[in-house]
Amino acid sequence: MEPFYEWIVERTRKLGKMPIIHGVQYVDSLDPYIERKLYTVNTGHCSAANYGYLKGYQTIQQVMGDKMLHDKVRMVMYETGNLLIRRYQLNRQQHQKYISRILKRFSNTHLTDHVERVGRCPLRKLSPEERLIRPALEAYQQGLDVPNLTSVIAAALLFDHAKDPEVPTLQDSIRTDGLEGTIANHLGIARKHPLHHGITKKYEGLKYARAIRRGLPQSLAMPRILPAH
Repeated sequence: MEPFYEWIVERTRKLGKMPIIHGVQYVDSLDPYIERKLYTVNTGHCSAANYGYLKGYQTIQQVMGDKMLHDKVRMVMYETGNLLIRRYQLNRQQHQKYISRILKRFSNTHLTDHVERVGRCPLRKLSPEERLIRPALEAYQQGLDVPNLTSVIAAALLFDHAKDPEVPTLQDSIRTDGLEGTIANHLGIARKHPLHHGITKKYEGLKYARAIRRGLPQSLAMPRILPAH
């Protein structure tokens, strides 16, 4: 269904002489490649699903056909890429080519990948060690800006598909503990952390935009202005 493949083998895991196998890349450590996959493929796929869900798209392929959302997903992957490049001294040009290949995979019209499936289990995907929160926090610690990651985290908090088993817990937490409490308790981002305020601000903006698209009166959809912490 697609030409993309990747087969990476860690040298230290192999006993004896390394066989020459077409398509195999031998490396000293798998860590950079595991994180590259998680922070590029998984984070990008999740981003496409959450942005697409808010816009009302049914498939990832439809999302990627929307130039504005395509660019938003790409910018999220550039932010995680900046972290990977700094941590593992990756070649920037090669990593951007890798991102381009992944975006083409997401856009493959021969596949049908439903937004609800890719975006499912939002609480798990918003947990501190997962594909959105972990790179955002680590990038911030490295002094890197992450406005696009904070935006897609906010979008994930708005994922409210009725048939998803984790949605009731997430949305009940937002109603009872407030958005700030949910970010602190479930995402592990303290109220005083700068990313906390960034996420809440993006959440209010995305919620307002979705309400307007759904035809709610502007007075009811008006976002709440939050003070900086």
